[in-house]
Amino acid sequence: MECVIKMIKGPEEGQEHRLSSIESLLGRSPRAVVKCSDPQVSYEHAVVTRSGDEYFIENLSANGTFINDEKLSGKVKLRVKDEVRLGVETTFRVDSTGAEAGQSKRKLLLLAVSVMLILMIVVLVADPFGGTVQRNWIRSYNVLAPWVDAQTKAKHLPERTSDLLHEAWRMDRAGDRSGASKMYFQLKVLLATKVLLATDERTRNLDDLAANYRGALNALQDPKTDPTSLDNDVMGAALMQFVNGRMAQVEQAQEK
Repeated sequence: MECVIKMIKGPEEGQEHRLSSIESLLGRSPRAVVKCSDPQVSYEHAVVTRSGDEYFIENLSANGTFINDEKLSGKVKLRVKDEVRLGVETTFRVDSTGAEAGQSKRKLLLLAVSVMLILMIVVLVADPFGGTVQRNWIRSYNVLAPWVDAQTKAKHLPERTSDLLHEAWRMDRAGDRSGASKMYFQLKVLLATKVLLATDERTRNLDDLAANYRGALNALQDPKTDPTSLDNDVMGAALMQFVNGRMAQVEQAQEK
């Protein structure tokens, strides 16, 4: 962290110095970090020391060092906008300090985090499909719909399954929460009965499948998943989880 000072009066007016060392000497000495040609400035007039992110100035001259027109006695902490006069004329202003810079970075970080949180809240509130997973619900429907159509046509799912799914999703997308809730409920009741999902003549209960394959819908929502790699039991579980999930989302939206 640096302490930045700008000469605002004297022979070196306009010069800027960045102090980052543990100790920075001010004066006419060749080894001074801040060299002043003003004859009223002592050879070694003052010293600025660093402690962590804070900077302190101490007078070394019989001519005195003044901070905001008050004569220094002992070591004084430098603050932004402080004006320090060496001798009669040479004056510099503190433009920034390590502590101030650190605080600015922390404020910027806090601001960035706050903005991110606000944006997340805005997205969640504005998104009628449950926030950041909107595109995944759409993907789930787009994968499930043709599978449900095929299963319904093959009579592996109850006759009205395909029609109810399409109508529920249409109302859901249109913002008709009451209608969508009723459609999803009817579909849930319909799927609660045992159904045949394949040609092996073994019936399944989709509620049981949903409980046994808890990650089925998550797998379906993952763009990296190839739907053709999922067997009928997983697809049946995902269908039940989709209906339950959308029904819960719609009902929560109705309560707000």
